[in-house]
Amino acid sequence: MTRKTMANLLDHPRALPGDAIEKAALAAAMAPLLTPAQVADMLTVSERTLERWRMTGEGPEYVALSRKVVRYDAVALATFVEARRRINTAA
Repeated sequence: MTRKTMANLLDHPRALPGDAIEKAALAAAMAPLLTPAQVADMLTVSERTLERWRMTGEGPEYVALSRKVVRYDAVALATFVEARRRINTAA
């Protein structure tokens, strides 16, 4: 589905008030994807650390566009960071 098609779905005149969740999901799907370099810079870690996290499953969710092309969704990245927020060192 193209961005134009998704945008048309968001503004469709027959959209029901209950479609807000679907609209939010479509809007999130249209958000730009971040490169590993951008994410590494944002999290102040190396790209190699991101690669290791992908292999062990401990990092943020990512999108594998091909075998060699990986991108990160900004919403998933924010969720990853928020889940690690702490107020003290206790578990």
